[in-house]
Amino acid sequence: MKNRIKQAANHPLISGSMIIFAGSFLGNISNFLFNVFMSRNLPSPSDYGILSSLISLMTLSTLPVGAVLPTLVYFSAAYFGKGELKMVRGLFLKITKPSVIVGTVVFLIYISFRDYIAMFLHIKDASLIIPIAFMVYMGFIGIANPALLQAKLAFTFISISNTASSFLKLGLGVLFVLLGYSVGGAIWAIFIASFLAYIASYIPLRFLFKKDTKTPNLSVRSLIAYGAPATIASFGLTSLINTDIILVKHFFSPEQAGLYSSLSLAGRVIYYFSAPIGMVMFPLIVQRHARGEKYHDVLALSLLLVCSSSLAITFFYFMFPAFAVNVFTKSSSASAIVPYVGFFSLFITLYALTSVLVNFYLSIKETRVFIPIMFAAILQGVGIWLFHETFMQIIFVSFAINTLLFFTLLLYYWKYNWYGKKAK
Repeated sequence: MKNRIKQAANHPLISGSMIIFAGSFLGNISNFLFNVFMSRNLPSPSDYGILSSLISLMTLSTLPVGAVLPTLVYFSAAYFGKGELKMVRGLFLKITKPSVIVGTVVFLIYISFRDYIAMFLHIKDASLIIPIAFMVYMGFIGIANPALLQAKLAFTFISISNTASSFLKLGLGVLFVLLGYSVGGAIWAIFIASFLAYIASYIPLRFLFKKDTKTPNLSVRSLIAYGAPATIASFGLTSLINTDIILVKHFFSPEQAGLYSSLSLAGRVIYYFSAPIGMVMFPLIVQRHARGEKYHDVLALSLLLVCSSSLAITFFYFMFPAFAVNVFTKSSSASAIVPYVGFFSLFITLYALTSVLVNFYLSIKETRVFIPIMFAAILQGVGIWLFHETFMQIIFVSFAINTLLFFTLLLYYWKYNWYGKKAK
């Protein structure tokens, strides 16, 4: 029994997840305190709704960045696994150069159309769009860094960096808001913390500055063959937990949008706790897949860990919904979202499990899953656009679509193994 426990503790998924989880736990505490402070100390719930919608807008705008991550992690993890650092440096340069150009174009679009963006989100101060534009630009120019850190299995550094960045964001956010800068202060605090984290990311990646570089022999066709569907898949996956916030901000009153943002914050705690598992799983399976080793046990363990942690939090929310709501907001009208906490957490639980399956398929180059993922993302947007009279309608649309997507991906997994596509 002791040997089995020791073997389990030494499993790369467990040990790596524990490191990431430790850093994520501290970082999530800081993020939790940041959001709770903003929810409680911004002038009104509508201001927190503005903050949440801007963060979601930034997330959706940088989806191409996050969507490319699986592609970069896949190829760079294979190079790291073979000790080919020259190829890693070549890949870094090959990706960074065009991303700087694209980032500049997106930045200029943001600045030029900031008034129209503010009008759509019912934000009176269009200048709030400017720091969002800077963060989107930074996301593009730093597109390769998080992917290389993950592929390098630099989980300790990732944990330390994320933790430090989160606490810096908290400290600056509290300071700026207390000084009277409101939503703008919170946004600039996020930008400063993110910028310093980007600079620090070059510490474990300092080998990139060596001149000895070899450009990967990756044709545009091979990159598109994997990168395009992987990008679409990641885009669709991320939009499933951001589209609702933006559409609620568009359709509902500012105060109601703020309450929904608090509800979303409570539900996302589930994903915050489970996300490190999928983050560690991806490069592990990529490297095993590249070496022709078994990897399905890693998927099974990942699903088990995500499911158990997510259901535990969901059970707590069903048992103590009022307590959960009071933690995240002090609004006098917060009681209106108490009935929705448990159901929203079920939606996030399914999303967390779906996220594991999507990352698994991308790690073994089964990129055709982008079709049901993107279909689900579009269906969610259309569904919310048509049915948004109450929060329950929005939650039900998101829950139903995520349920359909999850079981579709499970069915595909069964088909994948049934026909024996080199399953290990």
